[in-house]
Amino acid sequence: TPSATDLGNLSAWTSLRGLDLVRANDSIIAIVSDFANNKFTLLNFGNSILNTPSGGDILDIGAAQPLVSGPIGVALICDHNNWYGLFTANAGNNLVKMNFGPSLFSAPSFQSVLSVTSPTAVALTSEGLDFKALFVNQASHLYQLNFGNSMTNSPAVKDNGNFALMNNTYTIDLVR
Repeated sequence: TPSATDLGNLSAWTSLRGLDLVRANDSIIAIVSDFANNKFTLLNFGNSILNTPSGGDILDIGAAQPLVSGPIGVALICDHNNWYGLFTANAGNNLVKMNFGPSLFSAPSFQSVLSVTSPTAVALTSEGLDFKALFVNQASHLYQLNFGNSMTNSPAVKDNGNFALMNNTYTIDLVR
């Protein structure tokens, strides 16, 4: 039987929406989006997800950035020893890229990738040598992005149209 441990409110959160987990070296890192406070929190669990992050293992980012407006979906990926993130800025009507450089626990730069009405969920992966993403918005559109062989590239974007059954989708994932 699984058990759960309430970690508490580690960063004065009010409305968590997105979550992604990655392995960076020997550590498990989580990023969560806080819609109401327009920020993200990075949590370093060390070598086990059963650890409780504290002090220097917790970092808030983005609170003063105008592009961080109502974040919901968030995804992280490493490209040639540099970390990147994509997130949906629902209130700002943007899909935004974060560039952390070689360390996730640093202040990232923010860049709008695409202006789109009410984006909600995003998933990011590498496939062969290419970096690809899917994201959806509240109007049920499913978008594909292809960054090619580097997350520094501007992506090719394809709107796959309206999938009415995906109305109000708030999470998406890519599984092989």
